[in-house]
Amino acid sequence: MLLGYVGVAQSENLQIEWTFFSLFAGFGGAAFTHYLVAKVLGPLLFGRLWCGWACWTLMVLDLLPFQRSPGRLPGGWERVRSLHFLASLGSVLLLWAGFGYGEHVYFGSPAGLTWMLAGNGIYYAAGLGLAVMLKDNRAFCKYLCPIPVFQKATARFSLLKVRGSQSACDECG
Repeated sequence: MLLGYVGVAQSENLQIEWTFFSLFAGFGGAAFTHYLVAKVLGPLLFGRLWCGWACWTLMVLDLLPFQRSPGRLPGGWERVRSLHFLASLGSVLLLWAGFGYGEHVYFGSPAGLTWMLAGNGIYYAAGLGLAVMLKDNRAFCKYLCPIPVFQKATARFSLLKVRGSQSACDECG
């Protein structure tokens, strides 16, 4: 619904870059509200519920055949998401300040729809590439998705946390 109705029908982009554009333009819009509710305040109540149950990128990537994750890559791979976050913010700042992109940022703008379609295309291509390369449906989530950069901070204080007991696990699969 968010991707189809809000994204395509209403030409409102819900990606992190459009949230930055909206904030620089001085209005919140659907993108700002979406990030505030689902990805900043939501984790205070429900942890990272968005990632597992509502993310449309994950919804598509979970259709791939690599259902059993091989774990995480060693080293600093998780820092790539922070670089992605900074690159997203930096590209918006460059377009905004350097190229006067601000005049194209408004509710229902063609620029918002174009950015949403191109941005999702890039996210899906990167997600598919990582999934195939690492044999892991959620490789994009683990290493490239910029959302957990700020979501992890609020999720630490979540009121509802799901924890398992490793000693109670009998490896039944």
